[in-house]
Parts: sequence; structure tokens; C-alpha cells
Amino acid sequence: MALMADAARRARAIGMPVGTVGGTPETVARYRSIGYDFVAIGSDLGLLMRAAQSAVQALRAGDGGSPQPPNAGKRTEGGY
Repeated sequence: MALMADAARRARAIGMPVGTVGGTPETVARYRSIGYDFVAIGSDLGLLMRAAQSAVQALRAGDGGSPQPPNAGKRTEGGY
């Protein structure tokens, strides 16, 4: 974090806005406190992964096992 603070200080010294990406709200708050002008919270991929993990956990908690497709074990028209 010391190197990130130094980068923010140097950018401010020459009047250049500086930004970065933080993975958690706590990290973002820390970047803002050391002088970053704009900060993104997480990446698209990270947000998508967390949402997918949350959905899988909710499904597993609901039926006590692995999620199954609605037609699991049934033959469908056309072999799909």
C-alpha cells in the first residue's frame, strides 16, 4: 500500500488524477483515503464469479445437494 500511496502523492504533485481498482469495499475506502481520485470496486469477472458462487450456494442450501437441471434423467426430444 505504501507504493500505491506514493503513486497517488506523485500524481497529485503534478496535477494528474489517479485511479485504480479495489477488490473489496474496504480496499476501495483505503485507496480513497490515501488520495486516489477514482476507484472501481472489483472487476467484471470478479463480480460475475461472486454472483455465480452465491447462486450455487443458495441452490445447494435449498435442496441439500448439487443443483440438477429440470430434466435430469429424462430423455428429451431430439436428444438434447
